[in-house]
Amino acid sequence: MKIKDTELVLNVKSFKVGKYIQLLLNDSLEDFQKSVAPLIPRINSSLKRNNGFASKENLEKYILSLETMLSIAKQSLFLVEENVISNMNRKADESGKTLTVDGNPNFVIKEGESVKIGTPKNKKKSKKEE
Repeated sequence: MKIKDTELVLNVKSFKVGKYIQLLLNDSLEDFQKSVAPLIPRINSSLKRNNGFASKENLEKYILSLETMLSIAKQSLFLVEENVISNMNRKADESGKTLTVDGNPNFVIKEGESVKIGTPKNKKKSKKEE
């Protein structure tokens, strides 16, 4: 059975994007740890035995794992820039309000600045007051 790449396209609300990027990074980190954990002792062992062919083979696998992780990190950075930062209503050095991945408000307040936490509700005048 040949392994094929599958493109996954998700349409999610803008405030939920961070959750899916986090899932992607967590999953890729677990895969990276599983693939690299046995390679390091093999590389050390083959170098101690001065076995160049085994060292080369294991180092190539290690480099491939590193390149895969780097590719996923770059993809995640692109996703954050395109989908998270572009939907924020503030710049990096400004105070402001954003939504968490659960849809709850999150306030970032820089020293010396203020943020409106709630908007005053307009009370409707009853007919008797008019």
